[in-house]
Amino acid sequence: MWFHGLDTDFETLSDPYSFPPSKMNGIKLRRSFVSFGFSFGDQEGIKDKVEIIESSIGYRVFVEAGVKIHKALLRPQVYAEASMYDEHEYTHKTLMEKLVEHAHEVVVAIEFVALFWTLVPSFELLSWIVNHYSSPAVFGVGLFVALVVQCFVWTCYLWIVQAASVVTSRLMKFDGVYMTFITLGASIPVWSFWWLFWGTPMFPLFLRFMGSKVEGRLLYHGGTALQDYFNLTFADKTVIDDGKVIGHSAVFKRLRYGPTRAAGLIQPGSIVIAGDSLDDGKEYGPWRLVRGQDSANSVPSP
Repeated sequence: MWFHGLDTDFETLSDPYSFPPSKMNGIKLRRSFVSFGFSFGDQEGIKDKVEIIESSIGYRVFVEAGVKIHKALLRPQVYAEASMYDEHEYTHKTLMEKLVEHAHEVVVAIEFVALFWTLVPSFELLSWIVNHYSSPAVFGVGLFVALVVQCFVWTCYLWIVQAASVVTSRLMKFDGVYMTFITLGASIPVWSFWWLFWGTPMFPLFLRFMGSKVEGRLLYHGGTALQDYFNLTFADKTVIDDGKVIGHSAVFKRLRYGPTRAAGLIQPGSIVIAGDSLDDGKEYGPWRLVRGQDSANSVPSP
């Protein structure tokens, strides 16, 4: 993203899909966490960049053009039209914190290289078919089989990365692998054509394979990705309509994870995070951060 003009650093965690190439030169990121669905304005006539410095930006936040966010925490789904600034000096990292950060970069590089090796099985299979058969019909069948093999390999690779992330985070207290797993968890299911099974009885099979607990019938309508599969439980008769169910949360760069129980009807734009346990038979959302005591018909606390 640097080549497209994005002014960021290695310490910032962000979703690359939030920064289209045409707008990358309009924002500056430093030592911050930026969640999924983030967007920012680029109003004509405003030359100052949007700045996010040492801050935590929640899910689907919009920041107006020229706004500067310094040392602030923005809750999910808010519209920021004024700058927030704190003059306290930034505390420099210790040597151990810098080593952990570099270890995270090494993990990302290793998993990136390993991802390329996952292409080998399907490539070798398709090459063998092409070398032994010249029929276009056989090639078409071989291409289909190679795609199926590739999807299976990617799914197994995601399972392996998830297992490694759980071991390193729980036993070694190192979240570098886990953060990379979160990123892959939003990409590999799309590459592996899981979306072909959304809304079918077969989709829960993928979730069970990845470690989720499905207590009965589940109707998943897709949209945004599920994450932290081993932490997720889906109650019987759960309907997820373009909602997000994850087993982690983050404040600044502190990652927290725990069990999440989805139930009832989760409406579009809603997000359920780590530690939430929803009640059966209720509606949640739309477009809100769902907590266990919330429902579409509940009255907000005074």
